[in-house]
Amino acid sequence: MSRPSARIALTLAATLVPMLAVAGSVFLNGVNIDGVKNTRFEKATVRIDAEGNVYINAPGYAARRTTVTPTPPP
Repeated sequence: MSRPSARIALTLAATLVPMLAVAGSVFLNGVNIDGVKNTRFEKATVRIDAEGNVYINAPGYAARRTTVTPTPPP
């Protein structure tokens, strides 16, 4: 890796690691949706609290928690 590329990679890593350490959770209409990816919410209000939690208020969207119980093999 060339010297400028290494310097850019190191700077990027030093910037992102602290942000990941203090990252909060994401909530959609009061339901935790951590781990949700590649989603867009139209006409939503977003609030971020002091702990880094992200609250998305999106009328017309619903989220719910489900529990999946694995079936044991026969």
